[in-house]
Amino acid sequence: MFDKSIFKLPKINTLFLKLAVLSTLQAFAIILGSLSLSESIVIFWTNFKKENIPSSIILFLALTVVGFSLNFGIEYFKNLTAQKFSNDSVAILRTKLVNKVTEFGESTPLELGRGHLLELLNSGLNQIKTYFELIFVKVIDLSITPWAFLVSMFFFDWKLALFLLLIFPVIIIFFVILGLAAQSKADEEYANFTKLNNQFNDVLHGLQTLKQLGLGRVFAEKIYQTSEDYRKTTMRTLRIAITSTFALDFFTTLSIAVIAVFLGFNLIDGKISLFPALSFLILAPQYFLPLRNFADDYHATLDGKNAYKEISEVVSAPSNVVDQLSIPNLDKQIELSVVNFNYQYLNSESGLSEISFDIPKKMKVGIVGLSGSGKTTLINNIAGLLPGFGQVKINGANTDTFLNNDWRKEIVYIPQNPFLFSGTIRDNLKLIDDSLTEQEMEQALAEAGIEDLGLDFIIQEFAQNLSGGQAQRVSIAKAFLASQNKQIILLDEPTAHLDLETELSIKKSMLRLFKNKLVFFATHRLHWVNNFDYLLVIKDGRIVEQGKPADLKKQTKSFLNQMLKESEL
Repeated sequence: MFDKSIFKLPKINTLFLKLAVLSTLQAFAIILGSLSLSESIVIFWTNFKKENIPSSIILFLALTVVGFSLNFGIEYFKNLTAQKFSNDSVAILRTKLVNKVTEFGESTPLELGRGHLLELLNSGLNQIKTYFELIFVKVIDLSITPWAFLVSMFFFDWKLALFLLLIFPVIIIFFVILGLAAQSKADEEYANFTKLNNQFNDVLHGLQTLKQLGLGRVFAEKIYQTSEDYRKTTMRTLRIAITSTFALDFFTTLSIAVIAVFLGFNLIDGKISLFPALSFLILAPQYFLPLRNFADDYHATLDGKNAYKEISEVVSAPSNVVDQLSIPNLDKQIELSVVNFNYQYLNSESGLSEISFDIPKKMKVGIVGLSGSGKTTLINNIAGLLPGFGQVKINGANTDTFLNNDWRKEIVYIPQNPFLFSGTIRDNLKLIDDSLTEQEMEQALAEAGIEDLGLDFIIQEFAQNLSGGQAQRVSIAKAFLASQNKQIILLDEPTAHLDLETELSIKKSMLRLFKNKLVFFATHRLHWVNNFDYLLVIKDGRIVEQGKPADLKKQTKSFLNQMLKESEL
């Protein structure tokens, strides 16, 4: 029922101890209320024809009220205790998951899928919260309260109590069989839900492109088919859940009915008096109640259990070791040498192979190649977002990775698909530095050619009210502000969503941005070639040519010249 990692949660032992004490007190409160109620009924039954009913009935009625009031009060405190623990644990999980995603850079979203990652961070954590709030209380109740009631019932009729003891594991075995079936269906349901999240997120972000290509209806059909698969698996899970609940209710109700029949016969034969018979009959449903509550909530917590298992696997996955090597003089000069650098995506043959280049000073380095050649992968590795390895030498300091704190602190990165938070443009720019003045931010918008929107323009969620080019220019404006105190600028197709006229209009501003910086600029728009000091021409994850643009152009059979000719066609 529990994943092993649950027992490593902070303060879990304290929670179990508190719930165990409260459940024990609750069991005694229920027994007190049940016995007092039985005695009150017996007194009333034996004296209802008399003129004066004994005053002792008031005492027992008061004890009944006290017992069941304590029951409800303790139940409230149990739920409150579990809720506080759940909130604290989920807050810790959220922090760990966000830190892990930040630490891994692009690798975690690529492995999980961006849609599913967002789902885990939102409703996934909420499902875990519900799972923690319910499961701990139910399990502790099931472990303690039935046995307290059973011991009490043994004093009244040990034969019928023995019958209840023997029927309990039979019901549990039946429930376990159905529960395992429900678990397999729930796993299938969760897998389809994950697929649906990722598909929907990918299509949502690429909706404009799909419409332009006339593929909107095709992908709508794919989403519909995936949603149908999810609906079918959900209904199969619900059918098993309803069947198991019905079966459990049937067996427990039948067991109580059998008990009632035998108690009736024993009363008629004079083998048992009214008080123990009533007490036994009132406690019998309480004996089965924890099991029924557990069964009712078991199916409601399956998604939370799956979400917790997945988040735990992500959080506990081996971390990329961040190199703590101190790199001298990064704020003044940069000498970079890379030899035999490699990176490969999980379960894929694509990646980088034997990448080598030397950058002796701050300069503008272009990374060019066909789509899918590995430009983005190289940029992400240089940014320290992907854990590639090789011989890396920066300002004389030797390491084997770009996962270095000193290196990453100096980077401004403009990705191919920038993410903008919902809020005003001012809010997005202020994330860089809260002390930025209005004049500085307006100047950055002007440099990026997007001053017409203004700082008060409200960006909707996922930047739905911005075109791809506008979103990219906001990102470029952020780079203008962030680069003031940074020495390294990385750009991955920063003008991919801009028309040529707009791109040329902000080109001069971008070139001013690159002054006295080390720039790695990945692009497929080859009119930038003459603006670079050095070129890395990449194909199939390998550097096939490198050097000054003028020198590569002199080589008539160079791959660069081949791409330039094709771009002119």
